[in-house]
Amino acid sequence: MRRASFVLHLGTLGLLSCGGGGGPAPKTAAPLDALGPQPESAEWLFVTEGTRGGRRDECAIVATQIADEQSCKGSLCRHGAALAKDWLNVCQKLDSGGAEDIARQERAMSQKASAAALPCESQVAPILRHGCGDRDDCATFLQDWATQCSEWATPLVVRMLEVAATRKHGDAIKLDARGCGDMLAEVRAHAQCAQQFQCQDALPVLERYRGRCLPAGKLPPLHAAITELAVRVGAGQTPPPMPVQPGGEPLEPTHTPLPLEDNSGAVLMICGARPSGGLEAYAAARQSCQEDLLLAKRFDTEGGSFVHLGRVPHLTAASYRRWFPALALAGEVGARYAASLPAYERALDGAIALSTQAGRSAPAVAAFLEATRANLDELIHSAAYDAALRAKDGELVPLFRALGEAKQRALRPDLEPRRLVPALHRARTLVLADVTTEGNVSVGNSTAAASVPFDDMLPRSLAAYREAFEGRTALLARLKPSTREMERLVSEVETTRARCGESIHAHESTSRTLLGCFFGVTQCQDTQVASLTVALEQSRRDAELAYPRAALAIASLPAAEQLQAWDRAKAAGCKPPWW
Repeated sequence: MRRASFVLHLGTLGLLSCGGGGGPAPKTAAPLDALGPQPESAEWLFVTEGTRGGRRDECAIVATQIADEQSCKGSLCRHGAALAKDWLNVCQKLDSGGAEDIARQERAMSQKASAAALPCESQVAPILRHGCGDRDDCATFLQDWATQCSEWATPLVVRMLEVAATRKHGDAIKLDARGCGDMLAEVRAHAQCAQQFQCQDALPVLERYRGRCLPAGKLPPLHAAITELAVRVGAGQTPPPMPVQPGGEPLEPTHTPLPLEDNSGAVLMICGARPSGGLEAYAAARQSCQEDLLLAKRFDTEGGSFVHLGRVPHLTAASYRRWFPALALAGEVGARYAASLPAYERALDGAIALSTQAGRSAPAVAAFLEATRANLDELIHSAAYDAALRAKDGELVPLFRALGEAKQRALRPDLEPRRLVPALHRARTLVLADVTTEGNVSVGNSTAAASVPFDDMLPRSLAAYREAFEGRTALLARLKPSTREMERLVSEVETTRARCGESIHAHESTSRTLLGCFFGVTQCQDTQVASLTVALEQSRRDAELAYPRAALAIASLPAAEQLQAWDRAKAAGCKPPWW
């Protein structure tokens, strides 16, 4: 009776096939065991169509298909569950060893199939039940579905949809079940094309990705836009600014070899060639040629986010870093710190060695000051430099004690109060204030190194330093600045912090404007670029002078006034200008 019902069922499927639904045409000559249980699902027919062997071969093929369906999602799992039920009914006697595993898979798929249908499931459920019907765009619709809903496109579901589309259109239809991520990975594999003809060969791959994954109105993420621009530029095209999604996931080396640190873009070409080999190869390539760098960078405007191509002129590494800190590559700053750290540690060791020699305290201080001045950026921003300096705390005690003794001698009580009091405040806050490049104490003469506070990094050395001129700091208890002198100090702070903030703002603004010229955000004449270049260098020099002056002016105030003064300075945009 079961055999008869199955034959009737196959006949029904054959009739439905004219309309596109159901399974493949029933097989008529398979020498199967007529007395054994028979499969009842259309899914069995989809899976075993074309099988030449008997039932045992069919059972093996179906078991493999069931295993492939374990990634099914939601209501579409009903097809894998139906296949598993058929296998348990038909194949247990032929392969009893696999029954327990198949039963477990059937329960899992049945449970998932009981969930409410999501859009990706509902979109194809009618076609899986009844075929394409009146949909003249069935193949196109199903291909779009397979791309956008690739997580639901299991082998069985895809096979059933292919049959439905084939019956509708007459020609054999094969669906590409890769998702947008896999398709973009294929484009990315071509993005490093070295020759123009290779990049041109990649254009159809790119267009296929755009056609399926970026329908009208949908913007690509930044990493996809950079990949696309890399292909188009290599193919000889000059693409216009590309609108992209705002924000998005961070750029990674898997997206592009040389992403920018601020996640806004990437380097596409160095010296006319594709970047390869990481940061070391990038640095070496820049040293060996004088060509512009080609970058892609996102610019956020009121009208949306756009990725622009830009050509930045060749500069030395130091100039490039100072002029365009926004173009630092991911990991580049850390790599630079790591490369320069050994030299800094050797400089510290040299200063320490001098401090142990009689009569060499001033050269020792000068050596430490120079090591500080040459590594201002690193000492402010690098945890590795911070750790290296902390490790030398105990060894630097003699040097700092000698510096404290020198300040004890130089900051004499007979100095006029208007000079002595601010110098004493500076000496407590900034160790290298009023220290010349020769390592001598001279009130009113400081270098940029004086702006670095060392309290947290060198607690033992600072304790020895302050102990050495403790007698002088005691003078502050009875030497109070006059109202007029206090007004002068406050005025100096206001002036220097404003100048500091203005110079930092001028440098950042000029840098952005010049980048806008190079990336075509604004149209600039050559004369404008030349003028901006001069202004950028001048603003950099102004900033590097203004910040230490502001720091020294603030440190000249009584301790109770300094914290508030720093808060106002930061609010004005005054910050360390070393990148």
